[in-house]
Amino acid sequence: MGMYTPLLFWLMLLLPGYVIVRLVARDDLRSGLLGTIGLSYLGSFAILAPVSIAGYLLRLPLATLSGAWVVTSAAAAAYITYRRWWGEIGRLLLAALSIELLIVGIDLLTGARTGSHLGGDAILHVGRIRFLLDNGFSNCDPCYNFDVPFPFYHTNLLHAVLASCAQLTGSDAVTVWVVSLVWAKLVVAAGCYYVGWCVFGRTWPAWVVALLVIGQRAPVTFMLYPNKIAMYWLVALMLGFAVQAVQARRGWPVALKLAAGSFVLGQIHGLYAVFAGLVTGPALCLLLLLRLLRDRTRSLAVLGCLAALWAGAPFVVASKVLTRTGVSQTPVADDDSRPALGLKAYRFRRLDDGSVVVKGGMTWKLWLALGATVVALATRRRKEVLIVASAMAVVLVVFHIPPICTALVRALGEGWMVLRLSPVKSLAWAVLVLGTAAYIIESLFDRWQSRTTRHDPTARNEPIAGCAGNPPPR
Repeated sequence: MGMYTPLLFWLMLLLPGYVIVRLVARDDLRSGLLGTIGLSYLGSFAILAPVSIAGYLLRLPLATLSGAWVVTSAAAAAYITYRRWWGEIGRLLLAALSIELLIVGIDLLTGARTGSHLGGDAILHVGRIRFLLDNGFSNCDPCYNFDVPFPFYHTNLLHAVLASCAQLTGSDAVTVWVVSLVWAKLVVAAGCYYVGWCVFGRTWPAWVVALLVIGQRAPVTFMLYPNKIAMYWLVALMLGFAVQAVQARRGWPVALKLAAGSFVLGQIHGLYAVFAGLVTGPALCLLLLLRLLRDRTRSLAVLGCLAALWAGAPFVVASKVLTRTGVSQTPVADDDSRPALGLKAYRFRRLDDGSVVVKGGMTWKLWLALGATVVALATRRRKEVLIVASAMAVVLVVFHIPPICTALVRALGEGWMVLRLSPVKSLAWAVLVLGTAAYIIESLFDRWQSRTTRHDPTARNEPIAGCAGNPPPR
């Protein structure tokens, strides 16, 4: 058990976030266990974020963050006991017992058995965690023996939390990195589940989306990398929040969640804070325009949601500044008219005028997604589906419109950074195709069951959603 002690750290870290969700976003508890877990960890990270920022700015000891974890976790446990919420948590766990949860559990056990990848970029991340353990909060690059700014992962919250986990559990940096793959797999599944639930309002389509991502990511042992956590957990959550902006009569709670997501995202990987704004911003802008034309009293909340997307911007600006002052420099093109592609240049096609696009076109998957979107427009969730479809459309526009693709490659420095948008397309495909199919099947089954029950009151058929551990919504 000694090796797996860090898992107790992650378990306790759920409590402060759960209290926040219970107080501020109680309706989200209807998403079930997995959705609540994803939101609770976001809440806990949002609580620790200001402490870590103060630590980096003032060069405080790591014990500052560790102390904050102890205080907030103990206070949350005491508050849950005072409000008698343990029973609710127990019922949430019991309601989640299902075949789907068993599959998630098997994936987590496999992750605990294999552990995180220790080669490649993991060397840098483990070195950064060890550096924080030895030196306290610092934005210096761990690869140099003198003070050099660390531009890419400066003020990083994930590294600080992992270092705090090592300090509190008495584990070394390597052990924490290896074991925490279990937590990474859990939040990845939770983020993808949550966006499916936001779109369809049912647990079974959400599980279908989550299980597809779990199946794709199960063999991957580097899911603890900040870029993976950022995309599959936080960007997925923010896509779900954007869907809620369309549904909500009062948009300010949604704006608060978007701000928390962007802020934490900026501290974990600034590039993905930009991506989150890129894939959700256009839909929110269109929503704002519609609200201005139809109901101006509700437009301020949407404007607040758009402003919330900028919460992570300061970290992106700081990365640019530190890149210019540090040893690492942004790659420069051979000439001003030809943007640098760098790694994975084979994924791009350079046109005669010097502009670039990502190779590929309308594959069968895209045609299937388009067809599923058209079908979904005939359902009650048409607005929610359009938000996800717009996110996929943004990625396709960025990849295949030469001026836009070229401009983004120049702005980011290398082409491979643009390709980091690809998982948005994969996640959107899972929601549009498999999520829509599951939603329609469940709706038809519910309709058939209601007819059967009306003609035969003794019929006691269980709904499909019961397989996912939750009753269907009324």
